Amino acid sequence: MNKHLIIILVILSLGLMLFPYSANAQTQLEDLTNTFNDNSTGFTIHYPSDWQVASNQQLETIFGPAIEELQDNNTDMTIEEIGKPLLILYPKQPTGANIMVMYQQLPSPMTSHSFMNSSLMSLPVDIIKPSNISSTSIGGLAAFKVDLTDIVSNTVLTQLYVTKNSTNGFIIQYPANDELELQEIQSINSIVGSIRFN
Repeated sequence: MNKHLIIILVILSLGLMLFPYSANAQTQLEDLTNTFNDNSTGFTIHYPSDWQVASNQQLETIFGPAIEELQDNNTDMTIEEIGKPLLILYPKQPTGANIMVMYQQLPSPMTSHSFMNSSLMSLPVDIIKPSNISSTSIGGLAAFKVDLTDIVSNTVLTQLYVTKNSTNGFIIQYPANDELELQEIQSINSIVGSIRFN
């Protein structure tokens, strides 16, 4: 199975199920006072104090089995080539909002467009339907945005594809606007807008 497909299916299957929705919880839009920085990839994101980063243990629990299976089947590949979860951000009071970032060392130089295309071409079209593809930018780099609908659950997730130096691929994912309240959309837009690549 294509490594992009497995990574995307793992990401999609987690989707909104990771953090249950609570109708009474409210996300307060605050200054982005906290920072997550990954020195190895040069990725930086800022987030408000009412959001938190999933621990390494939580990431391992969520992604560990899928990554181990990929490594077992592709023993010559490193975790960076397979793709690794960089972080999951979510409100301290669960609202259904979350942001997941995956990182992948690309096998050959790619643009953000070719990175997105290679990932989308491996999707099972009878289960996942891409739509609303558009160009954008993240942290000063060209990026592509796509909505992915899981036909079975009717869950819609937005994914942003960006490459840094043509060899480092990032997938930033969050619930699509139709899945969220206005405050959650504003929080996610502010957080995603804070992303920088060093």
